[in-house]
This record gives sequence, C-alpha cells and structure tokens, in this order.
Amino acid sequence: MTKKKILVGVVVMLILSSAAVFLLFKNSKPQKNQIPTGVLNEFNSNKVDKSNYESANLAQFSISYPNSFTPSEHLLSGDEGVALILDSEELEKNNGSFIVEKYPIDTVTLNSLKEYFNKSKLSREDISLGQARIQAVYFTGEIPSLQGSIQQNVILVSYNGYVYKIQMSYVSEERKEQLDQEFKNISSTINFL
Repeated sequence: MTKKKILVGVVVMLILSSAAVFLLFKNSKPQKNQIPTGVLNEFNSNKVDKSNYESANLAQFSISYPNSFTPSEHLLSGDEGVALILDSEELEKNNGSFIVEKYPIDTVTLNSLKEYFNKSKLSREDISLGQARIQAVYFTGEIPSLQGSIQQNVILVSYNGYVYKIQMSYVSEERKEQLDQEFKNISSTINFL
C-alpha cells in the first residue's frame, strides 16, 4: 500500500470521527436536576475528621485533603481551565490518580460530561455536595481496560459559570473501600468561592 493511500485513510478516519463527535454534542439536550435535595445523598465535610488535613485554594474553589497527599496545580490545554492533582502513596501503589478539574462553562458543558460517563456504564446517583449542598452527579463503578479493571469515582457539578469534575481512578479487580471513602471525604470538603 502506498503512503498516499495510508494518508487518505487516516484523513477519512479523522473526518468520520470528527463528524461523530459533532453529532453527539449537537444532539445533547440540556437537562435540569429536579430531584428534591432531601432525597439526595450528602457528601458533607461535617462528618470528616479534618485534624490531619491541609487545604489548596485555587481560583473560585478550595478543597481540603489528608496531609499524606501531595498537591500540584496545572493549567489545562489552551488555558481553558485549571486542574489540581492530588498524589499519595496508596494511589501510586494502585496506579491511581485524584484530579479536580475546573472548566469555564463555555468550553465544557455539564451535560456533555454526564453523557460521556453515562455511556461508560458507571452507576449514577444524584448527590448534594459540600456545606453549600450544591446538587451534583456521582458516578462510580468499574471500566475494563488493557491494564485491568479501572475503578472510577467521579463527581460532576456546575456552579457559578464553571463545570467541575472531581475524579479518582485506580487499577484493581475489586473496589478498595479505603480509597473510595477517601474520595468521598476529600470531595465533601470542596468550597466554591
């Protein structure tokens, strides 16, 4: 096969992929979460012992985490948002990551992220997040991969013109209760400024 045929094939695949992504986002319809707050699970930091916690303050939010975690702040591509990465020995042992991402609502929509995680077949639950009891969506479950099973915990929330994605992933054939609880504890401390 000539290089020209390969190049044409690659270009055709890129065009088809771009068209599929365009149609996916074009057909997404805004949804409003109408579930009364009283029936939502609460991720509330009042239940967390924060005596060994530190805080990171970023633009428009702060979050607390155990002092066994190491934070690092990063700009997302094209300066479209900010990410806070929290590393720990336990996450490293499990090839894991804990990331909080903040995007302006005009670059990433809450509905597009919900659609993505709905398609991944994770279980979904509406929650209230933090002391402000902001309505959010919690996804959890396992996604198969070449590395093995990847366990996921994801919270999506839109607040004051920004979309936030709080995500912990780790490689394991089964859930690790300690990591899952740490995700809930840390996530519950988010404070929108």
